[in-house]
Amino acid sequence: MTFSKRLKRSMADRGISPSQLARLVNVSPTAVSNWLNNGTIPRPEMQASVAKVLGVSQQHLLAGVAESTTTPRQRTVAEIINEAQREIAVISGLPIDRVRIRVEYGSD
Repeated sequence: MTFSKRLKRSMADRGISPSQLARLVNVSPTAVSNWLNNGTIPRPEMQASVAKVLGVSQQHLLAGVAESTTTPRQRTVAEIINEAQREIAVISGLPIDRVRIRVEYGSD
């Protein structure tokens, strides 16, 4: 399976359209179209951003490494909040910079 096929499948699994992916990783829709249709592969730093948005490993996108072979790591609170912010932006159709999340700690 090629990079573009793994990318398409990962996007479908997360319910993310090409235009949404472009907005979430801050690239042009043409760049995403090239990844999906023209056999181009994003730069390594962009690969990491795409993988993070899609909830897969960079190795999975590049080489098809099964997710079960990667060692799961504990996510930070900031990562969880950022992921929630991205998902809310996608669902609501808002730019990610317009989504604010407030977290309060403490006991009553």
